[in-house]
Amino acid sequence: MVEAITLHIEGMTCTGCENTIQESVTKIAGVTEIKASHLDSTAVVSFDSTKTNLAAIGAAITEAA
Repeated sequence: MVEAITLHIEGMTCTGCENTIQESVTKIAGVTEIKASHLDSTAVVSFDSTKTNLAAIGAAITEAA
């Protein structure tokens, strides 16, 4: 089942931050799309909940930061 969630991410200050987070989360099996915005401090993630979960996505974001 494909889900989409908007996450609030503090600490992104530039497009480089966006790219780093997007690259990290894209590597997770089941993530179909991610769009991070340092201007809004958000990331919109679409993922297959049968292949991954919010905890794995959160961990990838934390590790990328």
